[in-house]
Amino acid sequence: MKGFFFGSFDPPHIGHLNVVTTALNSGYVDKVEVIPAFKSVWKNTETPWDYRLMMCQMTFNNIPNVQINGIEYLLAKGEPLPTYKVIDFLKEQEKEDFYIITTNETYREIRVWQNGERILQENKFLVVCSHHFPEILELGIFDISTYAPNITICSTNLRQKIKSGELVQPFILPDVLRYIHKLNLYK
Repeated sequence: MKGFFFGSFDPPHIGHLNVVTTALNSGYVDKVEVIPAFKSVWKNTETPWDYRLMMCQMTFNNIPNVQINGIEYLLAKGEPLPTYKVIDFLKEQEKEDFYIITTNETYREIRVWQNGERILQENKFLVVCSHHFPEILELGIFDISTYAPNITICSTNLRQKIKSGELVQPFILPDVLRYIHKLNLYK
């Protein structure tokens, strides 16, 4: 079964890699498509979509059975796009059921998203849990969880570290870090 992993990926980091590889290793999915948000409805994503797409390709392309899916660019038409619209489109396009891959932190937040209750009720989730959010989740009837090694990092923190000149290795892959420096991102 396929899984879709949504995010801003601004920038992608080893925490994202951890989620994807844990999902693949779980046996519940055999293919993952990473979908970078064109423009986040929730976040002020300043980094252009094509830069984040390139960083995702650098981060995920060497992992077997992982592809980058640029569908949000096609659907968004230059505007922020709520996740439910992308999911609805994927449901129309996909011939088989799929999982939405997310973290336990994000899974808890979905209820407040636009059409969040509908997203939770109408879809299957593979929730990748880490030990820094140890609480028990109330999963939907078709949702499953799996545990990942604990890596506590987020893109917001990495952007701040880059801006202040701090080291961000090993959290960002070397090719992605070179790309960030080349384009002078997050300064």
